[in-house]
Amino acid sequence: MPLDIFVLKQYQNHYFFFEGDSSEIDFLGDTESGREIAFKMNNFFAMFVHSIWFVKDNSAYVNYCVVEDLDNEKVFTNTKDILATNSTGEYANTNLSIDEVETFYNLLPYFFKLNVVDNQSEINLFGPDEMIHNAIPSEFNYIRYDYNRVKRAAYFLQLIRHNSNLIIKITFFVAIYECLFTSNPSEVTHQVSERAALYIGGDNLIKRVNYDLIREAYTIRSKYIHGSVVKNSREELLRICMSIDALTRQLFLKIRGNDEIFLLSDSEGDKKKFENYFKNLLFE
Repeated sequence: MPLDIFVLKQYQNHYFFFEGDSSEIDFLGDTESGREIAFKMNNFFAMFVHSIWFVKDNSAYVNYCVVEDLDNEKVFTNTKDILATNSTGEYANTNLSIDEVETFYNLLPYFFKLNVVDNQSEINLFGPDEMIHNAIPSEFNYIRYDYNRVKRAAYFLQLIRHNSNLIIKITFFVAIYECLFTSNPSEVTHQVSERAALYIGGDNLIKRVNYDLIREAYTIRSKYIHGSVVKNSREELLRICMSIDALTRQLFLKIRGNDEIFLLSDSEGDKKKFENYFKNLLFE
């Protein structure tokens, strides 16, 4: 299908633009529906821009795509009801160095594997383009919840970037660490903080600093989730949110080269392997 594709990347309205045939874009395959092309292209660029976070904190996002079918003189759009903020909860320009761009490019295939999107092949989301004015069925918002630990953690990262409230960001950061470092509900705060600090590594001082940071985040999460007043000042929340954002980036990059333990299933045998792995870290 000959087409123009125009994708809007916020913040401050930068654009991706493609003019050519849909067959030139591998992941579109033989897709002919203009609506489905707009949906897939919007997802692609949203994942592409979101993945910049793994290299550097930022507030970039994509939420709007326009596809023009040149043969049939039709225009199709897809809009995502999302924004993104940086670790301070703000919208701001971010510059990447040449080295950071090269790192992003080299690691992009891994980053893409972490992103969680709807699997439209499992659900009949798209009818004929002539039905474009009909309501989208509720199944459109279907998201699977049976991913491995790493992808579940990556899903919480999307929620973090889509919220500007610092307390909510911190709450979901804690959820990332719970996804990755626990398999039972007992002594979770100490266990997760200790395991994360040991896994991320560093000298004893760095491990202690990281342990204390995650404990601080846990305290805020617990008060917020249970409806208590969070009395931390904005300055304290900023410090914690920015610090745990940077620590989590370090964590995801380390997992990239050592993710076998996080890909174990929830079977009893794999749970024992998971627990033994972190017990062994205590004595290294």
